[in-house]
Amino acid sequence: VCYDCFFIPLRVFRPKTEPFTAVAEWIGLIYWTLNIPATLTVGFIQDGVAVMNPLRILVQYLKTWFLVDVLVLPFDWFFALWALDESGDTPGEAVKLLRVLRLVRTARLLRLLKLKWRSE
Repeated sequence: VCYDCFFIPLRVFRPKTEPFTAVAEWIGLIYWTLNIPATLTVGFIQDGVAVMNPLRILVQYLKTWFLVDVLVLPFDWFFALWALDESGDTPGEAVKLLRVLRLVRTARLLRLLKLKWRSE
């Protein structure tokens, strides 16, 4: 999550890919992918009451973060797998779209800040 906060915006400047950044990208991709089923196991607060009903959690997730996940993760996986093929170049417009979508993913961080704020 911290990596995404700092390095996704820096991608606009096209930094050189180092082994650390490549590994961090894969860890982040796996984290956000596994976060989808993990989100379905975590309740939420509604009107001051903790909701732990799995069906209501699913409905809440579908109303909130599902669209962001569906729009961002497939592109992340596509470009991560594309990057494994060192012989091909990624089309420029597709890279721009990916960067915009990855910035949308950082909106998830707002959820963490909101959770922290509510817990205090």
